[in-house]
Amino acid sequence: MNLIEIRQASKVFWRGISRKLVLRDIDLVIQPGEFVVLQGRNGAGKSTLLSLIAGLLQPTRGEILLMGRLPQDSIAKTRVGVVLQETNLPSTLTVREVVTLMRSYYPDAPSTDEILSKVDLEDKVSDPAKQLSGGQKQRLYFALALAGNPDLMILDEPTRNLDLSGYQEFWEQIRFCRERGITILLVTNNDADRSELHQYSVRIIELYKVKEAPSEGQLTEIACPLERQIFTVEPNLRSPSLLNVFWRQLWAEGLQLFRTPESLISIIFLAALVVLIPLQGKSALEAVGSFAGIITIAVSMVQLGGRVSIERADGWLKLLRISPLPSSLYITTKVCLAASVCFLSLLIMLVLGIWKLNMDFDLRLWLQVILSIIVGAIPFATIGLALSYLISPQGFNAVAGLFLVVGVASSGFIPFDSSLFRDLSVLSPFYHYSQLIQWSTNSELFDGRLWLHLLWLLWAGVVSSLIANWAFQRDAIAR
Repeated sequence: MNLIEIRQASKVFWRGISRKLVLRDIDLVIQPGEFVVLQGRNGAGKSTLLSLIAGLLQPTRGEILLMGRLPQDSIAKTRVGVVLQETNLPSTLTVREVVTLMRSYYPDAPSTDEILSKVDLEDKVSDPAKQLSGGQKQRLYFALALAGNPDLMILDEPTRNLDLSGYQEFWEQIRFCRERGITILLVTNNDADRSELHQYSVRIIELYKVKEAPSEGQLTEIACPLERQIFTVEPNLRSPSLLNVFWRQLWAEGLQLFRTPESLISIIFLAALVVLIPLQGKSALEAVGSFAGIITIAVSMVQLGGRVSIERADGWLKLLRISPLPSSLYITTKVCLAASVCFLSLLIMLVLGIWKLNMDFDLRLWLQVILSIIVGAIPFATIGLALSYLISPQGFNAVAGLFLVVGVASSGFIPFDSSLFRDLSVLSPFYHYSQLIQWSTNSELFDGRLWLHLLWLLWAGVVSSLIANWAFQRDAIAR
């Protein structure tokens, strides 16, 4: 089986009405055991080609297969290690935590200590990953590429920023990888690398700019040894334990939340404002339910989407996308964390409601209210995720804030005299969410059509989830 197979692949980028052809009719096959060096001038499209192979981009035309599968298939990436340019590390996780998280995505990963020892970072395990020096970060990126015992390594300028010690250790690891028969696709413009490459039997391929390409094509093989060592062993593609991946991802998301507690503190503060509601008893419960619904929408849509926008802008999401982490599981952990925060705020509001607003303690009723508010908010969490992938990080807060204002206005939480506005509000998922909350609090404002509201929210959740998953796979910033 060919590990990489590219047939007549072209890539066009559009900026408004401007069209830029970067790759044209690329053909490339890489077999098990090969060491292929890709070189070319800046702007020739080397990083674009690697992004296509890694599944960050899709070709405008043609076909690309990784391990015999589409590059976007998470299973195909379980035997691939990748180092790309312009990725970044999370600011709130330590070196050990980043490696532990990434290795959980692979079914045959070595231990965290073993991975770190390969790149000589054992003394940095407790340091924040983002605070490493440039050379140390490059070592860590290479460690993450080794995390899954890969059969194929794709390396884009891996020796950039390395000091002499790191450089020597990198090539020592490359020699070890070659002894194991690992296939390597390496992009380099470092002249020092060329002397190291002379020790290996490699294919050297030149990628030209489209306008400068010779008659034989944009991708031209300029050096090839007479004999190449080709391995016939096919990669064993297996999925990791999705339950383990889920818990590890949720653990990492929780660490990031609690190490940047500003948003959590603001949510708790808003929940505590429930004591200012000028009502008592049953009327207070209805008001608390409506207030909790508004806060839950804000948390699930604006706060959650805002965190994803930050990950996109920082480059952390790009690092996750070149890993085998399934996009659906990434989205699920985000939604579960938002639900946990909402559950905490609801408990605070209900406890304060009993204390200050003379609300009755009715366990069945309370469970009904909590489940209705949290489950009904799931579509808004996926709407927030979809917006965070579709809108630039710089514009997300403004768009999400406007969306939230319009949504709350159409929910029925705020009464309007206009009959036209009320008729149009029925088309809004916010309206159906407010009716679900009215039902849970036994409010007289509930219209009696529970199943209609549930089905509408289910429809909104499914559609927004599909859009969020589609946008995650085609994220223009994280590529």
